[in-house]
Amino acid sequence: MFHRRAVVFLTVIAAALLPATPGVGAPAEAGGLWSAWLYADDALSSPPAPELARVHQDGRVERFPIPMPAGATLQGTPRAFSADGGRVALCMRRDDLTSVRVLDIYGQADLAYYELGQVSGCDASPDAFNQGNAALLAVGVVNYFPGDPNRPADDTRPIWELRVLNLDTGEVEHRLTSDAPAVAALSPYGSTEPRAFIPLVRYFNNDVLVFALVPWGTGGVTDAEAYHWILGSETVAPVDAYGKTGLDTLDATGETVWLTLDQSRPSVQPPMPIGPLNVVMYANMAGDRYPIFHQPTSLIGSTFIDNGRRVAVLIVGAYNPETDSAPTEWVALDRAGAAVKLSAPAERVQRLVGAPEGYAFLQLEFLGGDPPLSQAQLYYHRFVDGGTALESRLLWEDASQPGWDLVWSSEMPAAPGLNPFPALGQ
Repeated sequence: MFHRRAVVFLTVIAAALLPATPGVGAPAEAGGLWSAWLYADDALSSPPAPELARVHQDGRVERFPIPMPAGATLQGTPRAFSADGGRVALCMRRDDLTSVRVLDIYGQADLAYYELGQVSGCDASPDAFNQGNAALLAVGVVNYFPGDPNRPADDTRPIWELRVLNLDTGEVEHRLTSDAPAVAALSPYGSTEPRAFIPLVRYFNNDVLVFALVPWGTGGVTDAEAYHWILGSETVAPVDAYGKTGLDTLDATGETVWLTLDQSRPSVQPPMPIGPLNVVMYANMAGDRYPIFHQPTSLIGSTFIDNGRRVAVLIVGAYNPETDSAPTEWVALDRAGAAVKLSAPAERVQRLVGAPEGYAFLQLEFLGGDPPLSQAQLYYHRFVDGGTALESRLLWEDASQPGWDLVWSSEMPAAPGLNPFPALGQ
């Protein structure tokens, strides 16, 4: 599901318009069919009028505007949704001031509103809502860049901080800052020099919070450093895997996959500003941890699909200087160790997520024009009778907007009796 630690972060300039439905009312029935949220920033409008659209597995569509104060804009794409998909956390900027809003999508009202003041950055990650306590939300904040000549001399704020907000009380319940002794002792990225990082929440359940520290303003890193924090304490310790590219967890089993570089195996530098990643790693609750897939060119995404029976992997092929491009393809690795190509046109797929008995993906094709538009389509593919044959269904399509993105999908339950993935070479 998309609010988990997941998937491939690709630039999206999608397009879509949904059937005209009011979109304001009661949320879909609890425990119902799989669904996904899509987001459009509506950049062609003045002022911008962002909106959300929920597409259900049975083809139903619900549309909702994101109410915006005059002169306000969203910071980043909304990805922090509650477990039921009914609430979304938003970072918003207005008059050089940043705030965090928690919007009741169906009720079209703010449930909480927090002023952050003049800050450099704000992030509400896909895992920002606490799994065990729905009242808690964790938000990463960058207050300023070290050495900024415009920073007031009396500014004593930390460079970055992680705030845990209580939606019931409206208070900041916990706070971890860059100048906390436990953080300073860690020397992130092997340096004691002051640096701007954005804390991205990777796991949040009751009093346990795992976050990755990503350098701010640099375009990110292939492998970020991640840390484990116990709320209400100064206990902060490094934790592996949660800062890795392609990280995804099958919540029902606790299994995790991610991408890394195994220098003992062949690898090729990909035609993009990231390091080579040539294996898919797998870990489970029994403590096993090993590679399950290798590709000499490069891997840039991995996610559980088909109720956890398979892992989808995005592969980048060798660079072709004549076309100034590199081929890409999605493959599915099953729990017998077999890999098959997925019938998803990787060059046009912007997001691929797991869905019951298969997967879903947002596909787009640029149409051009003035203003420029795109053909956007949300497909659902189901593995027929658990085999490799696929049944394809178009859930939604449109060509009237320049900017849709698949930003969340509901929980994908795990199939019963799943065996561990075999280690590479077995």
